[in-house]
Amino acid sequence: MHIYDEIRDLFPELAQVKNREWADITCRIWQEVFDRSEWESLDDIPFGIHMSGISLIEHTQAALQYALKMAEVMQQMHLCETQIDLDILIISCILHDVDKPLVTAPGKDGAIRVTDIGFDYQHGFYSAYYAEKHGLPASIVTLLIDHTDYSRLAPDSLEGMILIMADLSDAELLKFSKTGTSSLLKSLGKESNRQKSRKQKQ
Repeated sequence: MHIYDEIRDLFPELAQVKNREWADITCRIWQEVFDRSEWESLDDIPFGIHMSGISLIEHTQAALQYALKMAEVMQQMHLCETQIDLDILIISCILHDVDKPLVTAPGKDGAIRVTDIGFDYQHGFYSAYYAEKHGLPASIVTLLIDHTDYSRLAPDSLEGMILIMADLSDAELLKFSKTGTSSLLKSLGKESNRQKSRKQKQ
């Protein structure tokens, strides 16, 4: 299935990228990963194995929108002295989870199963692998490695920090809206009054 043009249409922000070669590479990476995957449609690829009803494309679009808004606020409201490279930010956002079509596959009766790649490789590895393979610079490749909490490496650029915050914001807000819980809140030792009340009644 040819999805190059579909990716370009799904992410119109690619038209803002000044480096046209990077924009082309981004679409080609998605095409190569999709061709290697077991999925028949982009819409069927899930954001996560435990996040039913949310597609990977929806999450990627949301993370990109969060990232662009964060960059805008940093520049306009805080008069950020560090110039944010929107080419790097847009490309890294669109590619940050491009490995996920390889991590899951359609299972029986509409279920989703984890593939051998999902079990054997850290999230972010194949995203970075394809970016490096296709000639994207280290300034992007490292962000694809650094964005996940599986990585011990922290970003050393504002673009990398924005990507992490945008990705985390969408994931945590989705999780909270669906389950009323948040991994971030748990890590901070926070719980709602309702959760405290339930524990006290037990």
